[in-house]
Amino acid sequence: MGSFSIDVLPNPAHDHDTLLEYSARLKRLRLRALKGDANSFVSKYEHEADQPQDFWLNRLKADRVVHLILTRENEAKPNETFLQKEWVGFVVISVVRNDESSDKATDNLSADEWNMAAVYIEPEVRGQGLGKRLVRATIDYIKGHISTEDNKAAYCLTSVRHGNDNALELYQRLGFRIVNLNEHMEKDGKEYFMTDLRIDIQGEN
Repeated sequence: MGSFSIDVLPNPAHDHDTLLEYSARLKRLRLRALKGDANSFVSKYEHEADQPQDFWLNRLKADRVVHLILTRENEAKPNETFLQKEWVGFVVISVVRNDESSDKATDNLSADEWNMAAVYIEPEVRGQGLGKRLVRATIDYIKGHISTEDNKAAYCLTSVRHGNDNALELYQRLGFRIVNLNEHMEKDGKEYFMTDLRIDIQGEN
């Protein structure tokens, strides 16, 4: 059956071949998410399935974006490397640019405002609390990257498409609060209604 762990996807990758492998794996997971959980996303499988390789590589090379990868370990092979493990989920975290942070070095992930998006768990491993682990790992990651210059707390925003009640309930149980019940957005000519949530996060002492 195996155990699970969560790792930060290295950025930059060790070399170009490793980057290509990261890209291929994330592409497979992302497309499975869009196809299998279409009602949870505003992006469409049909739009992303035919995108060129650079589309996926650029996502990984973006500066101020972090991918947390959920992996399943083979208990018979306890010393597997990151790429030897099975990738079964991910979450994307990004630093929101603002006037102050835009003047800082692009490799500095310390900031006040963050966004959590694209949380996905493969169907065959759901029901084991892994979504909760990914969200908690997101909060912990942000805690470790809050700017301490002004001793201010940070906050993380996320949006849930109407009808995705499981995600909405999970986020609220973990401390997110609703800040907008009916956020309207348009993408690719279609209209969507979202629930916006926020959690305030104190840095590590």
